[in-house]
Amino acid sequence: MFSATLAPLLLVSTLGYPSPWRAEPATSWVGRTVIMKKTGTRFNRTNANGVAIDAGILSRTDYVVTREKDDKIWVKQDGVEGWITKDDAALPEDGIEHFTKLITANPTDSAQYARRSKAHELKGDLDAALKDYDDAIRISPTSSSWWNNRANLYQKKKDYDRALQDYDRSIELSGNSAIVWGNRGNAYSHLREYEKAITNYDAALRLSPVYINALANRGNAWRDTKQYDKALADYATALAIDPEFSFALSNRGLLRLLNKEYEKAAEDIHAAVRIDPRSATPYMHRGSLRRALHQHNLALDDFDHAIWLDPRYTAAFVERGLLHRELKNFAKALKDFDNALAIEPKSLLALNAKAWLLATCPEEKFRDGKKAMELATKAVGLFGGKASRTHAVLAGAHAELGQFEEAITAQQKALEFKDDAPEEIEAGKKRLEWYQKKMAWRED
Repeated sequence: MFSATLAPLLLVSTLGYPSPWRAEPATSWVGRTVIMKKTGTRFNRTNANGVAIDAGILSRTDYVVTREKDDKIWVKQDGVEGWITKDDAALPEDGIEHFTKLITANPTDSAQYARRSKAHELKGDLDAALKDYDDAIRISPTSSSWWNNRANLYQKKKDYDRALQDYDRSIELSGNSAIVWGNRGNAYSHLREYEKAITNYDAALRLSPVYINALANRGNAWRDTKQYDKALADYATALAIDPEFSFALSNRGLLRLLNKEYEKAAEDIHAAVRIDPRSATPYMHRGSLRRALHQHNLALDDFDHAIWLDPRYTAAFVERGLLHRELKNFAKALKDFDNALAIEPKSLLALNAKAWLLATCPEEKFRDGKKAMELATKAVGLFGGKASRTHAVLAGAHAELGQFEEAITAQQKALEFKDDAPEEIEAGKKRLEWYQKKMAWRED
């Protein structure tokens, strides 16, 4: 029977996912992710007089250790920090054995399946993690938390439709969790359904106005819909609550990069790397910044590191592939795009990037108009009404196949999107002129 005391085991999904477990020296817990052994553990800190002050109850399944002292480790929750003992938590490599013993002793305790799932996830075995949540839900089908947490795993596997089904069920069971509303917003953001995403972030923030993940992710949705002032306001609010919230810093840096405010972008992104060196997102964003500054070798190092930290980071593969394309390393670019599509077959970034290279590569041996058309058509079918780039890529594929009337129509459709950057609009007009002259485009 599900107990209400298990409800705090909700897990947060972010658009910059936590990195999988990597081996660390056994003597150090700092930088490691630990899994709580039980619900309701309290953490504390000491005042100037050395007196312990209660900091509250830890409500999540896992935490990143930022300090350690003897038998204690320092963790952070919603901007509040404090100590717990090492006996309160398990490292991922120890967690599977620990929670398996508890499951064997009591096979109907769904919470232990949830905790073991986190250990599997941190070690990179998402299938085993999902299996544990299947069992947790079988045992406790009315647990809103378990449906939410399984949805997060589906998000990690890039299966957003199944994730949404589980989030919907979680909210049906209990609609008062800001975390679940925020997580469902993330799934909609991945699908580029930004209006629905923002509606879910709004709901999360009504329930918890200081929920910094929802603030930062709503900022990302505003950014991706080019409502930059609203995005900056949300990042600022999140950082006012927690000045060292690296996810908000990194994404604000990306917005500043898009605005070509390179110094401000560098300030935010470098700070995010310093604060959270185990997160892939700041490295990916720093790679994008260095790519824009033509610091190619440094950019490649950052993309490599982001992928090392998170081998399922689709955007990092695409960004590295785009840089390889700029450097005319076309075979390496295609390999990165293929890796991205293997992880996320419906990735708009990867579909467009590969289709564009196959349609416009200056080296004939890499061009494949039919395959470019297949990928571009898929992208338009998935996202055609939401992004000008899909139509522009489709135009390039038509032109490569000598279908110039269709290329003109598709490029004209791309130019109907008036919120593109001026340089993008001018480039689109130039390509249209080529198609009108019955010439395929070649990307220099």
